[in-house]
Amino acid sequence: MLNSTFTTSSGGAVPSPQLLYELALAIGGSLDTQVMLRTALDAFLRKLNCASGSVYLWRHPGATLAPAFAIPFDPQRNESIQAVRERLPAQPTQDEFSALVETLPLAITTDDHGAIYLLPLGKIGILALVRYGDDLPQDWYSLLTPLTAKLAEASHVCLEHETLSHAYERTLLERNMLHALLDGTPTIVFALDPEGRFVVSEGHGLERIGRLPSEVVGESIFDVYSEIPVILDNIRAALAGQQRAVTVDVRGRSFDALYTPVIDDAGAVVGVVGVAHDVTDRKAAVDTLGAVLNTVGEGILTVDGRGAIIMVNQALERMLGHAQGALVGRHLDTLLPELDIVTSASFADTQLAAILGRRVEMEAIGSQQRTLPVEVCFNEMIIGDETYYAGSMRDLTTQKEYDRLRDEFVATVSHELRTPLASIMGWTETLLTGHPGPLTEMQQKVLNTVYSSAQRLNRLIEEILTVSRIQRGTLRLKQDHFDPAQLFSQLREPMTQLATRQQVQLHFSDLWRNEVECTGDMVLVEQAVANLISNAIKFSAPGQVVEVRSYGVHGGWRVEVEDHGMGIPEADLPDLFQRFTRGSNAKKAHIQGTGLGLYVAKAIIEGHGGEIHLTSQEGFGTTVWFEVPCKAATAQTPTN
Repeated sequence: MLNSTFTTSSGGAVPSPQLLYELALAIGGSLDTQVMLRTALDAFLRKLNCASGSVYLWRHPGATLAPAFAIPFDPQRNESIQAVRERLPAQPTQDEFSALVETLPLAITTDDHGAIYLLPLGKIGILALVRYGDDLPQDWYSLLTPLTAKLAEASHVCLEHETLSHAYERTLLERNMLHALLDGTPTIVFALDPEGRFVVSEGHGLERIGRLPSEVVGESIFDVYSEIPVILDNIRAALAGQQRAVTVDVRGRSFDALYTPVIDDAGAVVGVVGVAHDVTDRKAAVDTLGAVLNTVGEGILTVDGRGAIIMVNQALERMLGHAQGALVGRHLDTLLPELDIVTSASFADTQLAAILGRRVEMEAIGSQQRTLPVEVCFNEMIIGDETYYAGSMRDLTTQKEYDRLRDEFVATVSHELRTPLASIMGWTETLLTGHPGPLTEMQQKVLNTVYSSAQRLNRLIEEILTVSRIQRGTLRLKQDHFDPAQLFSQLREPMTQLATRQQVQLHFSDLWRNEVECTGDMVLVEQAVANLISNAIKFSAPGQVVEVRSYGVHGGWRVEVEDHGMGIPEADLPDLFQRFTRGSNAKKAHIQGTGLGLYVAKAIIEGHGGEIHLTSQEGFGTTVWFEVPCKAATAQTPTN
């Protein structure tokens, strides 16, 4: 390169008007950028006897420096491309590109007796031409200026058309995607002008009501839906500037509809846009569920995460004596005060969390503050990010009355059985003493069997009577001082005899301090301990060991009974302390029992202010332990 100024010889022929006319015709014949530039650049090269050329157009920041079109396109064979690359970075900024354009026109002399001409295309581009031989005269450039201006304008139009085409393609794609979405869902989308005429009406949901998309465009919504006042009332409200969300019934279908006013910058309503989703199936399911919930005899309710009631069925309203809708919005602890829900605390942290999935008995508060016994069960459900609780409530008033009558009957019968049973046991004991006369070996065996069965029946009657007292609330606990060590000593012999008959080894470990006493009903506590030990012996196999431990803990007396027998299935554990409840595996093994031992023991221990627990693993054994408070007790540590 020898020269970078536009200095040309003044000689040369003046271009003919025909040549300029042909060049002008070659520019702007197409809106396609590539087609237009190829036609125009080819004409410039042919008419001006140029060997190669290129056109550069500013497109957007960050674009790589490359010609919009070049003949030839290979940079190794096109010196015009190399000349522009020498003057601009690989990714020029708009300021860098404009700065070069401001310096044009330039004529660059090459080493091989040629010249590269860089001509401005307005402010948006560069036309680069390579010519060998005579230089272009100055007059030629002045005559080419209108043509380069026309090429700049044509390029600008093509770029604008390119931008609009891309925008149209994106819009068309989005429109097609929207149509596909609307065609695949039971939804209606519409827009109204300020007079309520349809501007847009699209959606698969229209077919559900006998309409076609765009069918009503141009019609007034007040004519199309004249028979549905609820739609028209909400449209009038939206045209007045109010947003409305309602559920409407349209020709046998139900829709959740949202009507939103369109407001311009001046605050005027210029139309309404709306969307309606077909919820007929959902509404039918909800109505069916409501009918089912109102048919069942149990009370059903749903509570939100804050403890507020959001739904109840008619059975619950009748059960509690409340009018329809009176319970919705109330806090759950106004119905079930035993839950002791503090409104400032997290509802999930209340006592409700401890009874989830379980059926428990509570007292419910009905109308006029009347109380009634109920059985409740709650379960947690999560919908979206919200936690809710669904519960059932069953009135136990009638059942409680039946239970009371049954317990009274059982107690009466048991009392009546005690008199003849006492007579049987008394005469049997007399016969066994031999005073009425000597007994044969067979007579002795039979009488022992009778006496043993009578004792077993007597124990059963005592248990039934104890259960009856517990149920009626008439179980009276004496408050006498007793020595746990003495209680243990009294149990050792009869329990050891029972274990020997069952071929079970019974080990006692008594670490209670003899000088310390507890207060309570020693007879009933002894009955509770005997129940636990006899259960452990009953469910142990011959040769197995039952361990009974007694020791003091901080503030009380603790007894543990551990066996290594058949254990209890996990599914049976929650109900074991209820009356007449036994492990399913014990029933299958035909092991005798009434299912009252643990129930009676629990009532006695809790009556003394204590607590009783049970852990078990099927096939490995069971451990039952209880603690009762003893004010004079001293903490002791058991040894193995």
